Amino acid sequence: MPINKNDIKLFASKVMTDESDGGGEMTGNEIVSGEHNSIFDDISDLDRAYGVVNLRSVHVKADSPNDDTFFGATIGLVETPVDPNVDITLMSVNDPYIKRDETRDIIERYLTKGAKYQGELLYTQLQGQRSIRFIQRNNISPPVAGDVIVLINKSTGAEQYVKTEEVNSELQSFTSNNTDFKRLVVQCIITEPLRHEFVGVQPSSNDPISASSAIYETMVADASKYFGTKNLITNALFAKSELKVESIYTQLVPSTRVDSPHINLSAVNLVAAKFDRGDGIEGELITGVESKTIPVTINNQGYVYVTTLVPIPSKGTTKVSFMAQGSWYELQDDGNGVLKAANDAFGTGQLDEFGNLSLTLSALPDADVPILVHYQNVNNYLKPLQASDLSIKENFKISLGQTALNSELTTITWDDKTATLENGIITGDMAGEYVVEGGFYSISVTFTTVPSSETQFTFAWDEQLTPTETVQKTIFSVARDLQAGNIVNLPANIPPNSLELRLTYLCSDQSTTEFQSSFAPANPNPPPAKSYRNYRDRLVTLIDDGNGNLIAKVGNNPIAGTVNYATGVVTLQKIDIPFEKVNYIIEQIGDQSTGFYNYPVFALRTTSIEEVTLSSADFQVGHDVYARGSEQSTRPPEIEILAGSVVKGFSTQHPLQINVQTPTELLSDTLAFNYNGLLYENKGDTGIYALDNLVGSIDLKTGEVEINEWATGNGEISLVRGVSKTGILPETQYSVFRTAGNPVASQSLQVNAVNFDGSNINANTDANGYISSPTQDFEGYIETKTGVVELTASGLLDTNSLKYNCVSYNYLPLDADQLGIDSIRLPSDGRVVIFEKGDVVVIHQDEHFLQTVNANDLVQLPHVRLASCTTTAPDAVIDLDAGTVLFPTAGNYEIDYRIEDMALLVYVDISGLLKTSRPLSHNYDANKAKVASVLIAGDLFARYTNLFDQKTWTGAFSDNLIGDEAPAEYNDTLYPIQVTNDGCITERFAIVFTSSTNFKLIGEHVGQIAVGDINNDFAPNNPVSGKPYFTLNKLGWGTGWSDNNVLRIDFFGAVYQMNVIRTVLQGEPETPIESDKFELQIRGNVNKEVA
Repeated sequence: MPINKNDIKLFASKVMTDESDGGGEMTGNEIVSGEHNSIFDDISDLDRAYGVVNLRSVHVKADSPNDDTFFGATIGLVETPVDPNVDITLMSVNDPYIKRDETRDIIERYLTKGAKYQGELLYTQLQGQRSIRFIQRNNISPPVAGDVIVLINKSTGAEQYVKTEEVNSELQSFTSNNTDFKRLVVQCIITEPLRHEFVGVQPSSNDPISASSAIYETMVADASKYFGTKNLITNALFAKSELKVESIYTQLVPSTRVDSPHINLSAVNLVAAKFDRGDGIEGELITGVESKTIPVTINNQGYVYVTTLVPIPSKGTTKVSFMAQGSWYELQDDGNGVLKAANDAFGTGQLDEFGNLSLTLSALPDADVPILVHYQNVNNYLKPLQASDLSIKENFKISLGQTALNSELTTITWDDKTATLENGIITGDMAGEYVVEGGFYSISVTFTTVPSSETQFTFAWDEQLTPTETVQKTIFSVARDLQAGNIVNLPANIPPNSLELRLTYLCSDQSTTEFQSSFAPANPNPPPAKSYRNYRDRLVTLIDDGNGNLIAKVGNNPIAGTVNYATGVVTLQKIDIPFEKVNYIIEQIGDQSTGFYNYPVFALRTTSIEEVTLSSADFQVGHDVYARGSEQSTRPPEIEILAGSVVKGFSTQHPLQINVQTPTELLSDTLAFNYNGLLYENKGDTGIYALDNLVGSIDLKTGEVEINEWATGNGEISLVRGVSKTGILPETQYSVFRTAGNPVASQSLQVNAVNFDGSNINANTDANGYISSPTQDFEGYIETKTGVVELTASGLLDTNSLKYNCVSYNYLPLDADQLGIDSIRLPSDGRVVIFEKGDVVVIHQDEHFLQTVNANDLVQLPHVRLASCTTTAPDAVIDLDAGTVLFPTAGNYEIDYRIEDMALLVYVDISGLLKTSRPLSHNYDANKAKVASVLIAGDLFARYTNLFDQKTWTGAFSDNLIGDEAPAEYNDTLYPIQVTNDGCITERFAIVFTSSTNFKLIGEHVGQIAVGDINNDFAPNNPVSGKPYFTLNKLGWGTGWSDNNVLRIDFFGAVYQMNVIRTVLQGEPETPIESDKFELQIRGNVNKEVA
């Protein structure tokens, strides 16, 4: 007889508990439909209060007395618990002997180790800590609350997945090997203590090549496939292929919500723009970005996207973010036009020299979540220095303290050089003057050959017993306001060649580029136009030439004014000098809509920068002038000076001073120059280094360099490289970004920025996600589920000024021992996907009604092509195709029937939209019909395979021959092994000979279960079913068997193992009776008998 409906059964495993040894092989205990507690126990009060995950292994079996095939078998969850706090999920690895702890390990492998994180643990992290610290570069985005990372101790092999509960970061300064540098220090509060010790690194200016421990990001491995059922929420129509379910997820583990604040964060991700420092080596500029979106809709959803970025991005700045199945993934330009993810499995991209971007994503991006593109162009923002921009202040100072020299005659010697101080003036191999200031003495000199900074100078003099007057000089450094008539009043009696002034010149051309916003046309008070000056101010240094003229150290060194040495009065005049002209363009980048108005959105960009020599503008009274020089006076006569000598070195308070003439700020880590044959480099914000030693400092804003160490030489200085900032980075009305965490709590987002006039502007979010400000400075929208924010400002903004506050929320994993599963490596909200592209789904709808009939009434049901139908009338005749029930006997009867379709999913979106490969054959009603993803068991029938003989039994159940073949064999071609569905099990058996005729049967899992001989048919009994596992015909045995020969055979039963997972969330049941009841449906086909 063929397989019939009653042959399809569900059996329990050996241990139906949540202990580690739960599960195991199939027993003969049938799970009868409708029998209470046949799979799970009742739910305890503790489970209701805390939550729990119960796992059970069960076995679907075609239990027929033949080897017929139950083909195309599927298992689906067709009825779910009515209690909203109970979820049922199906999964399977089809292992008939799997234990609960093995199943749990598979489930927990949702996340696996991904790419190495671009940071290192900072110092040693001790066992038991509830927080970890690591160090990284500032342009690397730190984790956010809810992220899972992997810590690995390379020495011990210890590995731990940790989940961040709170993340804080701070940019800190460090010094290592005489190098100052800054790094981002990240501290993460984690959800459970460290189980091992992890040794970190010491701060270093260079990224460590090797470390004792490592941090890895995680990636979704999704080692398990889950199946479940969801309600249909919109009507599904006949001949259509679209379904809308409430969610594509099911709750696998309970979790508790935790809120995470994000305070004063930059709205745009900083990127490291790569540029040529001037020596062929690439530098990096950390900068804000421009932003663009690529819409993803149902109509254009795919794996390949293209767009053009304007302006053309600088190397290394382009970053792409996309969401797939609720998780964000990033691709980053590697500086060569190739966009890569932390793991190649996420996707790749190409960016050409014209700004054309092509993306190939490995995962289908979620519909209605745009792809975010951030990038920057710094080509017109940076300018290389010229050789003429570098100059040296040649006066060196040697302090004598309170030691007075004989100003009439003192001899100075060093190395093989000599100079003479006579009447306050120094001549010889050094030239300068003797300075007396407030009871302290020094000399200010220049050299024909500059000695090294380590040089010691010997001063020797004879006694001076005749009192004489001496010249006294007082050094001054003052700030003065310009007076009427372009006059600056400085101290009197200024010695020639000692004065230096610094002041800012404005260009006589005050032309501007204007921008008038078209934002919010309903605003009765539109914002004023914003002006961008085309010519940059220029900071210029003036020095006196010894003849009373002030020479501008810029351009052709024009005369910029005069100084009266006696009175200290400085008179300035306008001069022709090079000014930087910044050429701007304002271009439309899109349109925005407020719902009532449409208006264009613009961006301002620098197109080019050029130097133009023009006259400076008229000076204004009160203009700031900074002066440095000396004031000369006569000191009262010294009573007497005795003969003596002293040895002194260069003053550390007034080292070698070098000036970089630049109209704007220098870029850190770019300046390098040679002085006396030694290379000096700027590293960090303030340091000057030579041979990796800190030897001086720099003020990047003024370009002033001070050096404490130098070598002997002729004093020549030459520029190696250097870059200054110029122009402005692009400003725009529009910006799009994503928050540091998502989902975002409703109404928690606030946005702040600096307006064109320097004032702070801000905006808040309403309950619908709309962003607005009281003064109409901003408008926009946040999608709280994804954290994507789109903003439009009333005027042009520097995106670097955009900051935001918000609260995102995550889910705290509960104790693994109590919960029954460790959820650290599972999705943070405890949900898993049950509908994926390529899944088979069953759409079904159940109907129930009462029917009063007369004898022989034929009732036409509302539907045809029924999947099943039952009635309380025992003699009723049901026609499923026609949808009719014939009632031979009058009476009141109940009728239950089901309509259904089975189809392949070809499209899945996180919104719950599903598309099937073929049209529906029925109409399905919202909130009544259900959609179930089904587990495919395939064809179920008893069989055997991989029969081979082996000379020696090793005890190993190998699928391949070990050693030599046995001299004899079993002929299963003429005498095939007989199996039946109700007796055969899935097992690897070995028939091991104990003599030339006798043998024993050993199973890999069941052990030794029988003995036999070649002279009789061998049919070992299966105690579970009472039927033979298999039957070997005695005629199949050949001759020549000997002790320890073995015949290996693999058997497969008509059985499919699967796991049923019950998740209990915190909360009381809505209906206390049978609230967790569910229904499984096993579908399949059998061969029909032909009459």
